[in-house]
Amino acid sequence: MNAEEAGQLMPGGWYELDVLHAHRLLDTFDAVIDVREPDEYTGPLGHIEGSRLVPLATVMDQMAGAERHKRYLVLCKSGGRSGRAAAWMKQVGFDHVFNMTGGMLVWHEHRLPLAR
Repeated sequence: MNAEEAGQLMPGGWYELDVLHAHRLLDTFDAVIDVREPDEYTGPLGHIEGSRLVPLATVMDQMAGAERHKRYLVLCKSGGRSGRAAAWMKQVGFDHVFNMTGGMLVWHEHRLPLAR
């Protein structure tokens, strides 16, 4: 199953993936983008190993030069900020963008692997 099949297509063109699907498909993404703040990334909820910290306020600048054809999983604490980042990424031409619904709160609830 690919991420498109597992996710829900949103009107803006990105996909919503629940945490368990995102975890199963983690190795299919070219990059995992965490849009939380630095203190959240290193805080009690931890972060996904190999994820890249790109706080939401900096997404436009930091992702402006990123390759548009790659597959990106975007996440935050609960899925709201990452949803805004995913919407922006699709709006500016990224082809394959996936928002992890429930964010690190749900990832943590499922006791999935964390880095700190």
